[in-house]
Amino acid sequence: MPLKVVVFLALLMTVACDKAEVASPVEPEVEMTREGKLGYLEAQEKVLRGVQLGLGAAVRATPQDTSSASNEVKEVAAEGHIFTLHVGGNNHGETEDCGCKANPLGGLARRARMMELSLDPTHVDAVKWWGETKRGEATLVAVDAGDFFYKNPTLAKAAESTQAQAKYDALTAAMALKQMPIDVFLAGELDLVFGTENFTELMETSGKKFISANLMKDSKPWLEPTFTFERNGQKVGVIGLTRQKSRLSDFWSERGLEVKDPVESYKAAWPSLAGTNLKILLSNLGHDETRVMLEGLEASERPHVVVLSGSNRLTQRPEWVGDTAMVEALSQGKYALRADIFRNGAEFTGFQNKSVNPQMVMRDYQKAMSVYVGAKARFNKAERAILELPADVEPGRREFAEKERGMFWTRVQISSQELAEAAESVQSQIAGSQAKATGADYIDLRAIALKLDVPQVPSIEALVAQRKKKRPEFRPTNDHAGHDHPGHDHAGHKH
Repeated sequence: MPLKVVVFLALLMTVACDKAEVASPVEPEVEMTREGKLGYLEAQEKVLRGVQLGLGAAVRATPQDTSSASNEVKEVAAEGHIFTLHVGGNNHGETEDCGCKANPLGGLARRARMMELSLDPTHVDAVKWWGETKRGEATLVAVDAGDFFYKNPTLAKAAESTQAQAKYDALTAAMALKQMPIDVFLAGELDLVFGTENFTELMETSGKKFISANLMKDSKPWLEPTFTFERNGQKVGVIGLTRQKSRLSDFWSERGLEVKDPVESYKAAWPSLAGTNLKILLSNLGHDETRVMLEGLEASERPHVVVLSGSNRLTQRPEWVGDTAMVEALSQGKYALRADIFRNGAEFTGFQNKSVNPQMVMRDYQKAMSVYVGAKARFNKAERAILELPADVEPGRREFAEKERGMFWTRVQISSQELAEAAESVQSQIAGSQAKATGADYIDLRAIALKLDVPQVPSIEALVAQRKKKRPEFRPTNDHAGHDHPGHDHAGHKH
């Protein structure tokens, strides 16, 4: 990280933090008039807003990778191995490009072609799109972290024509999957939107393996918790975890399913991966919950790679928890994501290019800052309300206002302490990121935007086009309850 960025961030931390041990608001030493106090509050809020804006700019300017390891040409020892891992997730029922007016991306036929090209790294198109990646024979592994078939948990309550279209598109996607070399899928929350019978139909149509270690039906595991297979003499083990806390409170119960605690389910399934050379977790829990789970595990219990869904992020560089790399594909199948994993011995010893992502660390601090500024703003509002009370106001009203101000000040103290702890965490993590990783292995992550000029698998392209001609028509209705909103993902973000 550039020194000037570190210094700037340190200055921001110093300016922003109140001292948690202060028991009451610090009044200016010089007695101010009522108007002066109001002006002081306004100026303070402007300073805090400026700090927020400055911090945001610093975060955006912060590099995402502090590793000094080079990804030029990697050679592995004779007993080593190279895995080419294609990862997916958050497809949300898309079969073609996303339909975005400004920059349309995606399409299963394009994703499939990029996977095919990984099998033939000297092909002219492979070199064009993936670059020079001929570094010895590699084992191709392809996984998907789920939320593949549908985009919104409320679709089951949408208009009938909207439901019909969504089911039709999901079936098209399942038919396309039959032609794609994906080894295993996780059953994500959004794959179960229309219940278990619909999901089973899609799974059988696709001919693919779906797993989940924590999905239960009638108090029994509904799917296999793990999937292991051998390829080129290498054993690969995969565990799947489905989101436990649905976006709809009755989502799982309405479908006759129960989702067990993911940590307990993971630990119960982990021993079945013993003896595998590459261990992968497919997690539908989203970024934050998955990270917390990994941090609570012993290093010996963590997989080599975690593929995420549920948070709709694009990781162009791995995010690290110890020696575990976390990656996620953006929503709507817009990108092809591939990780070349170089194991430089008979066993993994750790990734030499693992590093703290300073930008992610700073975003954690930015969240703490936002909480602090919000608490300060509420306190200032309460303080302003007291200053604006008329002199002859009823005693009870003034007492209530002062109690409210005291409550908000308590929150300022708490958030100030949290901000100070976040600042210490930033400093320690950034300092730790300068330490050189000692492992001999390497992971090279590449993301390709699936633009319209990306080549497609002709048979999948034809299938999608043919199915599109018979797609059910949308019939408007006056009942908007439960409707999904085109152009938004299930988190409400506009594309």
